[in-house]
Amino acid sequence: MANEQALDGKRRTVVYTRETYDRKIEVSRTTEKPEEPKESLLPVDRPPILPPFPNAQVHTENTKVDNKVVDGKFVRTETFTEHMMKEDKKARVEPVQ
Repeated sequence: MANEQALDGKRRTVVYTRETYDRKIEVSRTTEKPEEPKESLLPVDRPPILPPFPNAQVHTENTKVDNKVVDGKFVRTETFTEHMMKEDKKARVEPVQ
């Protein structure tokens, strides 16, 4: 919050707010031989722990699949990330008390 004293006895107040929401879901499966699953390991219904806020100015979703060999076994990891952000600026002028 920023305050500025004007010459006419009024004060200008500016309030900046920023809301962000980030979520990450990671699912791994380890198998003896490599296989491409027909469907995703991530759950189809991914309810958020906290409800996301409405009217986000930025909303991105990303899914990443990673295949590795660990100790001779094949590990498939799927990661879902979601990011939301909203910024707001409010200004008002009020008399100095």
